[in-house]
Amino acid sequence: MKTRNYFLMMLTFLICISCGDDSVTGPPVIKASKGKITVFDTKTDSVAVGIRIELYYVLIQKGNSFSSSIFSLAPNPFYDFSTFEYEVLDPVDVEISIAEIISGKSYKIIGLNAPSGYHSQIFNLSNFSEINPGFYRAYYKQKNVAVDSLNLIYCNLEQANLLSQEGIFFMLNKLTDSTGVINLEDLNPNWVGQGITITSETGQKINSLKVSNQIKIYLYDANNVKIREMETDFTTLISDGLLIKL
Repeated sequence: MKTRNYFLMMLTFLICISCGDDSVTGPPVIKASKGKITVFDTKTDSVAVGIRIELYYVLIQKGNSFSSSIFSLAPNPFYDFSTFEYEVLDPVDVEISIAEIISGKSYKIIGLNAPSGYHSQIFNLSNFSEINPGFYRAYYKQKNVAVDSLNLIYCNLEQANLLSQEGIFFMLNKLTDSTGVINLEDLNPNWVGQGITITSETGQKINSLKVSNQIKIYLYDANNVKIREMETDFTTLISDGLLIKL
């Protein structure tokens, strides 16, 4: 009887150890996390570190109904020079500033006491080393009070071509960290639905686009080879996160 009990105890002990070993050596449980993109390599059963992820806004046709404005920009988008145009009824202090959509950082571009009449002022954002390509909102102020605003796209030539040909615009570029994750705390869903009037160098209004809820995603390996292309949306990324398995 004692021998039988001893045998049963040893068998139970071995089963417990076996179960414990499985839980330790089994593949890790990886889940999507709110506001993050997680990349998992199914070949190695481990998180994918150092994967470069590019995110792009997807813009869609809004229509060609253009609202009148006392403040305009030509061209838009632009990658070097552009021109702000506005009209002043009486002499007044005028300021034009732009605010980056994601970070909220604001930059004063023009400030002067403007005489009455029509004004056209050329500027070059490439002269401002601290201003990077991206989505901006420009504010036209009189006596330090905003009286009009417009959305603009400041980009390089490659980004301008992507917008024209594929309807996408660069958002951000990050590498997955040691946990296979990029954090997307900078995403601003309030930009969804915002419109951009596309204008030529002469000021002609060509098209009207708006930022959709969709996001285009490209993944690149350590050799800068594209390994995945997909789409998701702001809502999913912010509320649920995204798990990508390679």
